[in-house]
Order: sequence, then structure tokens, then C-alpha cells
Amino acid sequence: MSAPHGQSEDSATQTASAAVELASTQRLSELALESGQLGSWSLNAATQETQRSLRHDQIFGYEKLNPNWTYSTFLEHLDPLDRERVDAEYRNAIETGKDWEFEARIHRVDGAERWIWAKGKHFRDEAGNILETVGLVGDVTHRRRTEIALRKSEQLAAVGRLASTIAHEMNNPLESVTNLLYLAGTSNDVAEMKQYIVTAEAELQRVSAITSQTLRFHRSKPVLRKASARELLSGIEEMFSGRIANHAIEMKEEHRTGQTVFCFDGEVRQVLTNLIGNSVDAMRSGGRLLIRSHDSHARDGSAGLTITIADTGTGISPEVEKKMYDPFFTTKGANGSGLGLWVSFEIVQRHHGTLTMRSKQGAQKHGTVFRLFLPANRQPEEARQT
Repeated sequence: MSAPHGQSEDSATQTASAAVELASTQRLSELALESGQLGSWSLNAATQETQRSLRHDQIFGYEKLNPNWTYSTFLEHLDPLDRERVDAEYRNAIETGKDWEFEARIHRVDGAERWIWAKGKHFRDEAGNILETVGLVGDVTHRRRTEIALRKSEQLAAVGRLASTIAHEMNNPLESVTNLLYLAGTSNDVAEMKQYIVTAEAELQRVSAITSQTLRFHRSKPVLRKASARELLSGIEEMFSGRIANHAIEMKEEHRTGQTVFCFDGEVRQVLTNLIGNSVDAMRSGGRLLIRSHDSHARDGSAGLTITIADTGTGISPEVEKKMYDPFFTTKGANGSGLGLWVSFEIVQRHHGTLTMRSKQGAQKHGTVFRLFLPANRQPEEARQT
């Protein structure tokens, strides 16, 4: 067959070759999406109508493409607890031109609840107006359930570690009370007996304080409130007083701020307890532990609170630093779950904060500093369960 009028043989060949290459690229893209169990979609900015792949609609529980699908249909499938957030993120992405990426719960046509991940990229006209958003969607329910199971596992491990610490801290004053009551019972001096009883009462108050701190650390339901650094750190020193004394650690606490932050205080206490516990473990031969708080600001200029935890322990190597936020990675052997920092990092992210670290190993200078920043006026996201 000869080339069309006005078109050379070479031009026709190039056109045919380009068409074959385009078809091949499309088939490869389809294969990649199919392998990753991802659906594709596009959203028209003007009409809010969409084009989707079959896999997209299957994720939402449809056997065939839904001919009436719109952006409103998508919102209706979202769990009510996620709907407002996802819609706000979409509108913010439109205004800023940034990619739209989120994870949220949906309710399929059959009523089943699933987790999805989606990401969209904007395409604009010459004037800069968004014409459409093109993206991908995937079912991440299995990963989310695995993460939730890991979080629960870490919570149980944290409770176990705390129970061990509490048992140790309560044992000393209770032994003292037993001895004091024995001495009071065998003494014939009334003044001496009273002094024994006063001392025993003080020891029991210490036990009561430890019990109260335990309840504050592990409430059954997170409580959202405003808290200062002093309040968040209150009682943690008592939790570790036995280990601090046994390891000959000098602990100092400095607060240069009265700034308060919106937070689930029990969760932030879990982070601080984990960081301080790691510092104590790193100084088994003694050292200094310095905890400070001060006013600070996020990159956008908004006010916040920074808490630093600095120790003179053995330090963290670059190799360990690369993996320390990975689940199940631990340097403590059977004594560590490998989930503490992973869960801590997730809690900080839900609070829209940051957790950074710098460390040094050396013969003369060594130690680690963790820096926790929490914004003052942003409400954290509550941990979502499936």
C-alpha cells in the first residue's frame, strides 16, 4: 500500500512506528497497573466527571464500570469520619497545585469497609488553569490492618515494660513500709513509733504517686487536650528513678516555655517515655541525661513547642540510624520489640509534628539528641482503626 498523497514513505513509516510504540507503552502501563492491583482515574475539573479503569470501580465493589460515577459518588463512598478531610485536601491541592495524595476508609457497594490509597496529579492549560487530575488508586486494607496489629503489639509490649518498671519502683517503698511497720510494732517508744509511721506514710504516698502516673500514661481512650511540656513530662522521671539511680545517671530537666499544644497526651507520653527509656539504656555505665523544652516555630512560621532529650550514651551508628524507624528493627536483642520508634514516629506524624535525631560516636565525645516538635494550634488526627 502506497503512502497517502503528500506524505513520504519515510513519514508514513515513522507515523506507523510511533503508533506501535504508543500502543506498546499503553499495554505496558496496563500490565504494570494490573500487576500492582491499581486502578486508574481522571477527574475533569470543570464538570467533576471521571473516567476510570475497571479495576478502579472494582475496588469500590462494582463488578462493571458504574456509568454514573462522579466526584460526589466518590465522596459518598468515603467513611463519614474521613470525608471532610479528603475533600478539604482535594480543594487545597487544587488551590496550591500540589499533588493530591491520601489514605482513607471507604464503604464498598456491599457494605464492606476497606482502606484505599490514592494519588492524583494536575494537568493545566496555557493559562495555568487545571483541566483535569489524573491518578491511581489501590486497596491497602491488608497493610493498614497489619500496621494496626503491630501498633497493638507495641502497646502490649510497652505495657509489659511499664509493668516491669512499676513493679521494681513499687517494691522498694513497699519493702520499706513492711520494715517500718515491724519496727513500729516492736518499739516501746511512742515518739519513735510515730516517726516510723510517718515515714511509712510517706513511702505509701510514693506508691500512690507511681500508680497515678501509670493511669495517666495508659488511659483506655486517648484524651485530646492542651498540655505543656512540664505536664507531658510530669512523672516520667519517677518512672525511671530506679534505673537512673542504678546506672549512676545524672538527670536534669529545664523548661524555658509555658507553651501548650493540642495533643493526645497519653500518646505523646508514650513517645517521651520511649525516647527517655532508650537514653537510659544507652548509659548503663553512667552519664548525663538533659531534657529541655523551649518555644519554636514550624517552617511556615506557626508557633510550636520543642522538647529535646540529650544523653551522653554510646551514640547511634549511621548504619543503625538508617533502620531505626523500621518495624521490628532493634539493637536490644530479646529485650526489644523493634516497634517503639516506629510507633513513636507515627504518633508524631499524626500530631503534625517532627521527630529528628543527631548522634555521635567517639572516644571523647559521644551521645544522642532527639528533637520533638509539636505545633501549638493544629489538632492531631485520631488513630483510625479498621
